[in-house]
Amino acid sequence: MPSKVLTPEELRKVQLLELKVLKEIKRICTKHDIKYFLTGGTLIGAVRHKGFIPWDDDIDIAMMRPDYDRFLEIAPKELGPEYTLNCIQHDKKLGLFLSKVVLKGTNYRSVQQPETIGECGFWVDVIPYDHIYDNQFLATLYFRFLNFLLVLYSKKNGYKNGTTPLRKLVANMMLICFFWVPKEWLWKKIVNYPYKLNRKKTGRQAYLAGRYGAPREFRSAYLFGAYTELPFEDDSFMVLKEYHAFLTELFGDYMKLPPVEQRVTHQVAELDFGKY
Repeated sequence: MPSKVLTPEELRKVQLLELKVLKEIKRICTKHDIKYFLTGGTLIGAVRHKGFIPWDDDIDIAMMRPDYDRFLEIAPKELGPEYTLNCIQHDKKLGLFLSKVVLKGTNYRSVQQPETIGECGFWVDVIPYDHIYDNQFLATLYFRFLNFLLVLYSKKNGYKNGTTPLRKLVANMMLICFFWVPKEWLWKKIVNYPYKLNRKKTGRQAYLAGRYGAPREFRSAYLFGAYTELPFEDDSFMVLKEYHAFLTELFGDYMKLPPVEQRVTHQVAELDFGKY
């Protein structure tokens, strides 16, 4: 299915509706003392633009695993009637390691998402951070094995994995070669995967399904020790106190604008603002 190119007016409307979702998450986290922090492009936007990166069309926040688990427990009961929580822990049709808080009655489905998936409205990604091995080799194996499981599971659920022809071919070959692996086994393995190392409290953390891969996604545990706030659009939100070190490790000179050809949004298959 061909992707849609957003007009500047549509992009801004997308951003403001996602900001609405973020404010609802902040309300719940403040009420229940759940720590979260802006991450990825959203954090760069807060530091560099005091809001969205002008061409960005999503919001990413992260939580340490204990806060993440509390959020998954509390959010379904606390979210307002306009919102819902999508996560693999509650819905086995999903093929993502992160969770999404979604604005109901809207549709913002990417070309990678199957049409049969649940709510695909405007969303905020909620990313879990977990302990990984201190040894680089073991950490890389640990990271890559989970991503192998996730690709296989998401393919079984109808996701169009892969951003290049080669990656799509590899994902399709995995599905053919491992057709015999039960989905239920994969689901249990993915959901329980982080807890062994989280109990050990190693010296490094990672988003285990991070798009930048191993070892780029590996962060020192000291970065997650304290929080502060930064302005973002017309509000302020939690960030890591060591946000400069965090961003520098991940992106290098994050204050430098990328080339024009890299200033892209998601590949959008369907767009519906609903009543908004």
